[in-house]
Amino acid sequence: MKFKQRNEKEPDIKDIKSLAKELSLSEITARILLMRGYTDADSAREYLGLNGIKFSNPYDIAGVSEAVDGIKKAMSENARITIYSDYDADGVCGCSIFLNKFKELGYDNVNYYVPDREGEGYGLNRDALDRLQNNGTGLVITVDCGISNIEEISHANSVGLDMIVTDHHNCPPSLPDCILVNPKLGCANGQENLCGAAVAMKVCQALGGGSAFKEGMELAAIATVADMMPLVGENKHIVNEGLLLMNNKPSHEIKMLIKAAVGKDIIDSDDIAFKLGPVINAAGRVSSAHIGVELLSGRSKSPLEDALQMTAHNDERKNIQAGVYSEALHMLTADDLKSQHAIVLYNKDWPIGVIGIAASKLMKAFGMPVALLGESDGVIKGSLRSVEGINIFDVLCEMEELFQSFGGHSKAAGITLHDGKYNEFKERFQSSMQSYSKDLFDNTLYYDTVCSADEVTLDLIHEFSYMKPFGQGNPSVKLLLKNMKATEYKTMGKDNNHYRASFKDSTGQVNCVGFFSSLRSALSGGSMVCDVMIEPSENIWNGHSSVQGLIEGIHGRFEKFSDYTDYISSINSDFISSSVQAALAHGNSGYRISSFDDIKASIEESDYSTLIIAEDAQSAQRITGELGSEILSKLIISTNTLDVSAMGRNSLLLAPHLDKLKSKWYSNIYYVSSYNHVNTAESLAKSLHHDIQMVIMDSIYKDKLISKERLREIYSIIKHAVNNSPVVSLLDICGDLKISRSEMLIAIDIFTETGLLKRENKEFAVSTETTKDIEESRGYKLFALGIE
Repeated sequence: MKFKQRNEKEPDIKDIKSLAKELSLSEITARILLMRGYTDADSAREYLGLNGIKFSNPYDIAGVSEAVDGIKKAMSENARITIYSDYDADGVCGCSIFLNKFKELGYDNVNYYVPDREGEGYGLNRDALDRLQNNGTGLVITVDCGISNIEEISHANSVGLDMIVTDHHNCPPSLPDCILVNPKLGCANGQENLCGAAVAMKVCQALGGGSAFKEGMELAAIATVADMMPLVGENKHIVNEGLLLMNNKPSHEIKMLIKAAVGKDIIDSDDIAFKLGPVINAAGRVSSAHIGVELLSGRSKSPLEDALQMTAHNDERKNIQAGVYSEALHMLTADDLKSQHAIVLYNKDWPIGVIGIAASKLMKAFGMPVALLGESDGVIKGSLRSVEGINIFDVLCEMEELFQSFGGHSKAAGITLHDGKYNEFKERFQSSMQSYSKDLFDNTLYYDTVCSADEVTLDLIHEFSYMKPFGQGNPSVKLLLKNMKATEYKTMGKDNNHYRASFKDSTGQVNCVGFFSSLRSALSGGSMVCDVMIEPSENIWNGHSSVQGLIEGIHGRFEKFSDYTDYISSINSDFISSSVQAALAHGNSGYRISSFDDIKASIEESDYSTLIIAEDAQSAQRITGELGSEILSKLIISTNTLDVSAMGRNSLLLAPHLDKLKSKWYSNIYYVSSYNHVNTAESLAKSLHHDIQMVIMDSIYKDKLISKERLREIYSIIKHAVNNSPVVSLLDICGDLKISRSEMLIAIDIFTETGLLKRENKEFAVSTETTKDIEESRGYKLFALGIE
């Protein structure tokens, strides 16, 4: 993970001050506007909505005039019109817009058709067109599909169906022979990125009538966000106007959907993106998209019941998707992460309807394009997601002969492979990624500008609100707070997988919340200086408003060697216990001796697939000196376990919990030890089922391994020490007891395992009841080996 400013060209301070003065905004907001391309007051006012909302003329879109003439001709002949839409939220909303429009116009010879995702797949298909023709359809109007269906539309023409395609997807080199409405074929400025439902809305506006304009705006707003269209220009106006309607005078059906899926009266673009959109999408993924069309077109007899059913479908989708994501992680290997710039995985049992969401999650986790493929009726189909800077649709066009069909956008696409073409697709797709710059695959997080703590105020957050709605193409404002120290760190949430912390610099502090970080141990001790990327927000609690930063990412570093060693000392008691885990493990893997130079070379080779395990505090401290700050800054430093965000990335793990370590994601595992203890390396290799490269430092423990007699002495000393105080912190008083720290650590390990000590955090109480003999303990077997 890396932090990078969205626009690295810093605007001139004179321009910043001038724009800030003209718009009566802070210089921070003015700087962000300039860096996002709004270089004059007029364009900035338009973007911020200060000039009011202006919508473009529907007839500016290529094909709208012809489409209106074709629809009016069919209506004059009382021909049956069928709306043929995609099964996602964009298609469902667009289909409903058309149905609502025809209802308003009083034309009832209308039907709709939504193909089954699993059985029919995306786009037009001949069988469906034949059924429609046989059922009396004279005109088919597509929504959110059709621009790539040359053969299918040729067939429709041959059987006497009139076709009007309304679509927004990228256009292939050859086009279907029918009326085509698609902004990509020509439009006024600002309309080129309309979603399928918005294109349908434009056609309906051109047909005439007033009320359908606003009804269409609600659904077009939902579809624009759900289909991840860039929220600039016309799209920004559509979403703002749609939200205004939904929050003030929603249609009854939308009101029921919001009640079931969101559960609050006032919603924003995030609620659409993460609640409404997924609920509409889910029906087509796990059941049938018809329920969504019935609800949103006003045909449902029980709107609330249908809305609740759609919400239940979404819960089911989440469970299925979690299973696909988990299986995909299990399939990933170190070579996938290290050698390739793309993840391509296939499982014939994966449901086609949910693999796209899992692919998106993998793409965000690993920072590289992802293709997940499943099988439906013997045909391999897949969903692809791409990173910023790589147009996935253009990549697919270079290998279109492999596909029965394909379509999509620069960031997302779907494919249906010809029989036997999976391996060739995987090889060519991954090979195509090699031509792109490595910088595109580093899981970069982008921020707008750097701020000090005192600059993050409620007034600033209120200024940012004029930039909403945030989403694709108009990302929420991210600020970078540099050189911060963490205070008041604590975990929260049902599973303690969230945390709250304050970050302060010399100017003040910002209260923040976030998900678990691999730096959580260092943060809780305030050991690191951090660069923290946040999305500033307003937190309202008991009527009181305050600034709250939503943490997007953290980079922590130790400013000097003593900070690092102090941190190591704070977790010193964990090290010995962790090493004992491997002592009695089983397996067939082995180890070999390596050096710190080998570690450096491995880290320099790739951002992925190198794991360094520090066996003890001395090893961890030595690593700092050997690798240096430049190499350390490239590592994710974790304690006990690797956070999900560290999957496969070059990491330093201190005091590992081996049972939670995904060793298969690493091609190089270096076990750094401060004593020549071959048995531990062998056992560690067996426990992880992975070859270990052992880096042995000077054997500083060779004279500090422990005998049974010495253990008896230490136990007697401990018993005497707690006579007057039944609970003591042994590590704090080991110097007073004339017991070395290393001896005390080993003794604690053995005594707690055998039941002679009971441990509660750093405190220990003596017990006379043992659970096993000392010589049978793993700690004794590990640390008594080699004693003469």
